[in-house]
Amino acid sequence: MSLENEVPLPERQEEHHSHNLLYLIVGIIVGAIVVVGLFAYSSNKVDSESKSLAEKLEASYKAAGIADDRDIDQVARTYGTSGGWACTVDQDEVESTVNQTLTSGAAGPGLRPVPADTQLSQSTILMAEVYCPDRVDEIKKYINDLDTDDTIKD
Repeated sequence: MSLENEVPLPERQEEHHSHNLLYLIVGIIVGAIVVVGLFAYSSNKVDSESKSLAEKLEASYKAAGIADDRDIDQVARTYGTSGGWACTVDQDEVESTVNQTLTSGAAGPGLRPVPADTQLSQSTILMAEVYCPDRVDEIKKYINDLDTDDTIKD
């Protein structure tokens, strides 16, 4: 005879209800965490300073002859007032990321560096001039050492 058959039915139901209470409590806690997270989350807001910097960057792009199809509000949200990731990341990490993106896209022996696009390189320097002028020299030094060409065609 199994133990399940020896336990009276009302006691098994009571045990089942205690699990429902536990699930309810966990659900309420998880729900509260989600609600607090939603209210606490703040993406970069577009304020007058971030929009002014984005417009300054766009003007720099136009003066350099770089295509001007960017949404000013999106640029303002991306860079904020501090330049975001581009201005806070370590120079070695920037170089590593750029080097990974400047490959042919193949795997194995076909993986090889390709020339960086001239306009893309120039736009990086212009962004640094607007958002992180204190890092312009080190970014220029790295960009100027790259092999560049007109690799992105319109």
